[in-house]
Amino acid sequence: KGFQSSYYARYGGGANELSDGYSKGTGLGAEIIGTFVLVYTVFSATDPKRNARDSHIPVLAPLPIGFAVFMVHLATIPITGTGINRLNHYAYGSVCAWFYRRMCGVEPLPEGPGFRRFRWAPLPDRRVGFASCRLRTPCGEICSEWKYEGGRLILSLTVPFGSTAEARLPDGREGSLPAGEYRFRILLPEEHKNGGTDA
Repeated sequence: KGFQSSYYARYGGGANELSDGYSKGTGLGAEIIGTFVLVYTVFSATDPKRNARDSHIPVLAPLPIGFAVFMVHLATIPITGTGINRLNHYAYGSVCAWFYRRMCGVEPLPEGPGFRRFRWAPLPDRRVGFASCRLRTPCGEICSEWKYEGGRLILSLTVPFGSTAEARLPDGREGSLPAGEYRFRILLPEEHKNGGTDA
């Protein structure tokens, strides 16, 4: 959304949905067939009996699997946006972890398991404009947000009861923050006001 807002608006934010002109039955059928093709290809390419017979096949297994994914996407993107991706794929978790740990700066510390103690060191970037995350923890919800507003960078943090944040702000200020709601304003240098980026 921050990088290509026109594409985000045009394609509904990248969410899967049934395209105009297709019935729910057609969408369901396309997803079932696409999922079947992918699962069948994965099982065929990784069959242990076949691997025992053709020892060179395991090296080539990613090729048919990748081709099946490519073909299913070509066929189903116009209908449903393609929903054959696994929801437990590592990439979903790694992107989310990168977002809340780096962009929003919420990182657990080993001496405080369950986010009872965490580091808050957001990495704002003018090119993105703003970032916001809500992270559910055993102590409650941690909320971290930053945004550019005029010539200022505004940062907000909610620390749940029973947690402590070790804060490190982009301007170099550091300190411990007990449970509560916090808001910080940082006046930007002249080059940042004129469209520069935070490195």
